[in-house]
Amino acid sequence: MKDQLINDIFTNYKRNYAHLIMKNKVNDALSLLVDNDKANEDNFSLEVIKRSRDVTSSEALYINYVNFIYSLLTKNEKEIIYNDYIRTDVNTFWYLSKYSRSTYYRNKNKAINNFLSLYESNDKKL
Repeated sequence: MKDQLINDIFTNYKRNYAHLIMKNKVNDALSLLVDNDKANEDNFSLEVIKRSRDVTSSEALYINYVNFIYSLLTKNEKEIIYNDYIRTDVNTFWYLSKYSRSTYYRNKNKAINNFLSLYESNDKKL
């Protein structure tokens, strides 16, 4: 169930980004789809906040919201979320060169729980 919820969040994320492209408003939001190297930098959350100030479209606001939640994750959590839910070209077993299967699933479970906890707690404040 949690896995499906994150899938839904990032499906919505990708759909909103496609809408920004169609509206020629791509600069309103950083996208993890094309800017993942930036997402791993320490100042990513500040960049998201700066870009969000003048944004009025619901698509860009949603993307910036998800980006901000993503920016709060640890490096390992980001790697798992990115490779399992954002990238579409990644090998299903990308983790085997880095983790044992049990370590991967333990870390994935932590990443999912942390992401959803942050997403849901901040979603109520909006």
